[in-house]
Amino acid sequence: MSFKPFSPFDLPDVRRNIVNASTSSSSAGNSSSSSSSYVVVVVVVVVVVVVVVVVVVVVVVVVVVVVVVVVVVVV
Repeated sequence: MSFKPFSPFDLPDVRRNIVNASTSSSSAGNSSSSSSSYVVVVVVVVVVVVVVVVVVVVVVVVVVVVVVVVVVVVV
């Protein structure tokens, strides 16, 4: 049994599995929902990435402001 480290190349398989799961669950009577559900998955991924970036930026700004205030108060 060989140990396989995690690599970014595994992500397309995960994404494909998510898309397949969403299409198989949502395409009960609609065969043309594969493309629309893929669009929904892409939109959700983009929204999550944007939210994460915004949260990181807000946290960085808050940390910088706190550091500046502490430096000004101490000095």
